Amino acid sequence: MAGWAAWLLVAAFAGLLAKGFWPGYAAAAEGHRFTFAMLVIRLVAGAFATLAAGAVAGWLARGQWRAILLTGGGVLLVSLVRHYQIWDQYPVWYHFVYLGYLLPLTALGGRCCPPRCD
Repeated sequence: MAGWAAWLLVAAFAGLLAKGFWPGYAAAAEGHRFTFAMLVIRLVAGAFATLAAGAVAGWLARGQWRAILLTGGGVLLVSLVRHYQIWDQYPVWYHFVYLGYLLPLTALGGRCCPPRCD
C-alpha cells in the first residue's frame, strides 16, 4: 500500500508542476487535448511515479520480490481499468508505452533502493 501511495503522490505532484509551470498544459488537461510533448511529459512523470512505487515497496519489504511485484501489479490493474475508460482520448501508442513500462519500472525501482535495516 505504501508503494501505491508513493505512486499517487509523485504522479499528483508531477501533474501540479506541469499545470503550474506550463500554462498550455493546464489548458490542454481539461479536454485531454495534449500535444506530443505533453504526452511525453506525462509518460516521464508516470515513469518516475512507478520507480518511486517500486523503491518504496522494495525498501519497506527489504527487497522482497513479492511485495515489489504486487505493487507493480496493483498499479497495472488500476491503470488498465483507467486506460480502458479513456482509450479514445489518447493515441494508442501512449497507452501501450505507459502500460508496458509499469511492471519493469516497478521492479527496477524496487531493486535500486537498498532495503531498510532494523
